Amino acid sequence: MKYTLSAPAKTFLLGEYLVLKGGPALLVNTSPRFQMEIQSFGEEGYCQGIHPHSPAGRWVRQERELFSQNQVSFKDPYEGKGGLGASSAQFLMVYLWQKMVQSPVLNWQKEVFDWKTLWQDYRSLHEDGQSDKSWMPSGADVVSQFMGKVCLLELPKKAQTFSWPFSDLGFFLLRTGNKQKTHEHLQHLEEDIRVSRLEQIFRQTERAWFSQNVEDFCAGVTEYGCTLDAMGLLLPESKEWGLQIQKLDGVKAVKGCGALGADTLVCFFETEKRESLKSLMPLPIIASDQDISEGVAFQSQFLNQEEGQGVS
Repeated sequence: MKYTLSAPAKTFLLGEYLVLKGGPALLVNTSPRFQMEIQSFGEEGYCQGIHPHSPAGRWVRQERELFSQNQVSFKDPYEGKGGLGASSAQFLMVYLWQKMVQSPVLNWQKEVFDWKTLWQDYRSLHEDGQSDKSWMPSGADVVSQFMGKVCLLELPKKAQTFSWPFSDLGFFLLRTGNKQKTHEHLQHLEEDIRVSRLEQIFRQTERAWFSQNVEDFCAGVTEYGCTLDAMGLLLPESKEWGLQIQKLDGVKAVKGCGALGADTLVCFFETEKRESLKSLMPLPIIASDQDISEGVAFQSQFLNQEEGQGVS
């Protein structure tokens, strides 16, 4: 049997650092998608493309009896450049596959999986040896990639998914070329982050999201980014790129995404300026509002062991 799973890339649009304290976050899920193939031949298993100390690697070791006879291969369309949720996608896919094959569910039904249990199991991997549980990984990325599209989270209370609500506002996700390992950043993060101010800005921006008020939404994004910068939570290089891009005609807001805004920038723009801005962007475009993607997906196929081909 050959199983193929895929999960979208994720990007924080809003809510970095706030989410670490149980606050809300807004994430977008996009293609190209991560992919995992698991082949079950009853032979000696292996894991290709998964670091043994990553969340997925630890989950595989925890369930070693099952995975010891399955061949797992992970494909990253971003070639390990970081910032888009490869590690969380790996965990999500091995976790859901393990749960499915050990359950009586014969057909893939995403609805039978509980995102709260997924979130709790992901967090449990980080509890052992955690000296300061307040800075454990939030798990927002895993839940977002499970849900898909644009995901509004406030864990563990709620997780909602939406289509993009603005007809006249688009976005580009831009790669900076820098790479920040989130787990290493969290180990050195100060404890006195003023999340109350971040939450005030988030709530204002959230209201603009639901009312589809472009001006207030972009103003909130800008203010959130500036507040992170004032708190020392924005990489100087990302700030410089943002200031440069903000000057382009049609750009409404630019913000660093994720840990220190290091890996990715989001650029919000007037949709009528999309084509002209594409050619003016000084950084590679990873994805846009036209690439918003569904959550994790799964399919299975019977294989001929000798030929490795599908059989009817």
